[in-house]
Amino acid sequence: MNYEKVIFVDLETSGFLPEIQEIIQVSAIDTVTGDSFNEYVKFKASNANPKALEMNSYNEDIWAEKAISQSRAFYNFQDWLSKRLYYTRTRKDGNEFQTAVLAGHNIEKFDMLFLREWECRFSDKLNIDYVCYDTLQLARWILPELHSHSLESLCNYYEIETKSLHDSLKDTLVNIDVAYRILEEIGRKPKWHPCLISKK
Repeated sequence: MNYEKVIFVDLETSGFLPEIQEIIQVSAIDTVTGDSFNEYVKFKASNANPKALEMNSYNEDIWAEKAISQSRAFYNFQDWLSKRLYYTRTRKDGNEFQTAVLAGHNIEKFDMLFLREWECRFSDKLNIDYVCYDTLQLARWILPELHSHSLESLCNYYEIETKSLHDSLKDTLVNIDVAYRILEEIGRKPKWHPCLISKK
């Protein structure tokens, strides 16, 4: 597996059901350039799960000031990703296409569900590969002795300082640090942008 040119992604959402609740913050970091993307997103409060908002450190004042519409956030994200299509894939018909490969913690069973729902809502493609690198699954494979493989537990294991989780941009940075440590353990030290690698 090639971990060199991946886009780490994290979402905060208004709940746990992508067909009902919505993305309220989307963040991504390009491991090649170190560039980041971050948007706060407007959502239907009537459909939100209060526990999810509390867990995601939702702040009404911040969202009132910074949040943009769901459609604008989608197309902004699409535009940002379109400049980072580092991989060439081949369709069943033999035609090639460019795509971005995403990585994240529990991305396969959570974040990707919301991103695919976004695609369905706005009838457009994010140009993301349906194959993604999930650091939760990787941690379970590499560190089976740990009782928990949550991002917080992995930070404790690797002694990575965290001031605030459940802000998607901060979580993305922490996830990159955790992923780097895990890959080091299996001898796959990635050549990511130096600004993303914390000094131990």
